[in-house]
Amino acid sequence: MLPNSSRAKRFSWFLTLVLVLSQAYAQSAGPEFPNPGNPGMSRDDQRQLGLQAAAQVNQLNQKIQSQDWTRDINYRDQGTGLCATCGQESGGGKFCQGCGHPLAAAESARKFCGNCGTALTGAKFCVECGTPAG
Repeated sequence: MLPNSSRAKRFSWFLTLVLVLSQAYAQSAGPEFPNPGNPGMSRDDQRQLGLQAAAQVNQLNQKIQSQDWTRDINYRDQGTGLCATCGQESGGGKFCQGCGHPLAAAESARKFCGNCGTALTGAKFCVECGTPAG
């Protein structure tokens, strides 16, 4: 179905209008943004305050970086936790050096078959060779 001639004319006028408006908008300076700060303060005053704030932040960063925050920290000593049972230092091993209680980080002792070396999972006999676990 061919378009009606009046429809075609309206559509061509619409396209022309859109093209003209888009070119006029592209040549303009762009939208004017509202003043976000104090309405009585000029943009130059806002820029000056912004530069002053940036200078203050820069000065604070320089003071922070000039301070040695880790001077009294000894990184070479190994830290140890306290035993949950007796409250003394654990010594950093699998068992507490004060009471001998196993620590939470200690792995449970795994048992292996004496005949074939398969890990035993709590059964009375080895699942590979049938040797009694003992």
